[in-house]
Amino acid sequence: MSGNSKGNKLPSDELAMRAILKDMGVTEYEPRVVQQMLEFSYRYTTEVLEEAKLYSNHARKKQIDLDDVKLAVTNRGDRTGRMPPRIDLLQEMTKSKNSAPLPAIKSFSGPRIPPDRYCLTGVTYKVKDTVDENAKRNSSFEDVTNGEMMDVDRINFH
Repeated sequence: MSGNSKGNKLPSDELAMRAILKDMGVTEYEPRVVQQMLEFSYRYTTEVLEEAKLYSNHARKKQIDLDDVKLAVTNRGDRTGRMPPRIDLLQEMTKSKNSAPLPAIKSFSGPRIPPDRYCLTGVTYKVKDTVDENAKRNSSFEDVTNGEMMDVDRINFH
């Protein structure tokens, strides 16, 4: 895909993007990849320069200087979360976290599951001990274990 079959002169920005892809070892790509990279770079550059201009105006400078651009890039990276944390900071956090010993494991055999009231497998009804003989039976409830009809009045849902 890198190369121009029509012989038209490509813009220098597109040639630069193609060179970046080639330097990174990318030899096959969709033609729109270069356009997407150009769009991203233009948008990013515009946003950084607009923010640098704000910093320059705040400092009452007539032109944007390198310090304004550096500050804008740093602040933009911090806001978007694209910049990875520093290695020394990660190492320091790792040492402090790993210096604390893990809590001791309690001696317990078997799987650790919550109490029955929090489990989906817990019983959600209670059977009454007394049965009202005058109560009507509902034929829509059937006990599938032995094929008999279940007495509706004996079930208490909680």
